[in-house]
Amino acid sequence: MECAATLAGKAASVTVIGRSKTPFAQVLGEQVGQALLKMHEDKGNKFVFGTVPSQFVGEDGHLTGVCLSDGQTIPADMCLIGAGVVASTDFLKESGIPMTREGCIIVDKGMKATEDVFSAGDIAYFPLPFVGESVNIGHWQIAHSHGRTAAKTMLGQMVEFNSIPFFWSQMFGKSIRYCGYAKSFDDVIIDGALDELKFAAYYVSGDRVCAVAGMNMDPIVSQAAELLHTNKMPPASEIRNDPSAWQKQFIPKAE
Repeated sequence: MECAATLAGKAASVTVIGRSKTPFAQVLGEQVGQALLKMHEDKGNKFVFGTVPSQFVGEDGHLTGVCLSDGQTIPADMCLIGAGVVASTDFLKESGIPMTREGCIIVDKGMKATEDVFSAGDIAYFPLPFVGESVNIGHWQIAHSHGRTAAKTMLGQMVEFNSIPFFWSQMFGKSIRYCGYAKSFDDVIIDGALDELKFAAYYVSGDRVCAVAGMNMDPIVSQAAELLHTNKMPPASEIRNDPSAWQKQFIPKAE
């Protein structure tokens, strides 16, 4: 989607193909996903959902089209594929180092896998105190924190990894920020105006806020990350009642 935003207005046309009906829905929810979809469509980008490429066609060594599983053929002279990532750890399968089915290396709170072996970054399966379980997260901010924790553990310092995941994406000069971890959520509380791309979204499981995303609402996401880190984030019921109440604690008091 970031590449599609960059190419809009530069390429003759841009078509995004995807399995799901809404971009980012799994992470940001349907409402936010639809708002970002409209932002792209308003810039001329086209979308084809519910299908996948089945083959490429070309002429004289050059791409001329992308054939889709639903029978469509999209004319194209360039194709960018986002196929995801897989942990490159096959060489460790017989090493005795603990690994998940997906090939991630299982570590403790100090990023230690086994004696004298540490793992950090995208291949680490690590305990995340905020959610109370082990996870695998491919954010560079998480990898930075992993490295510091692993280094201190190597030096004999009793340090445990404790950070709130935080990432952002920028499209058409607008930045969306996200903090927390919501593997799944029951509801999304929207504060602001999605049609104006000025909002904060709270991802809720039960009465617990698991993550917060925002666009043109700084510094809400950074403030939310601090509350999630200190376990002081208000329950979802309070945010539904008054989304701005919790932010008042960050307003400097008059002398």
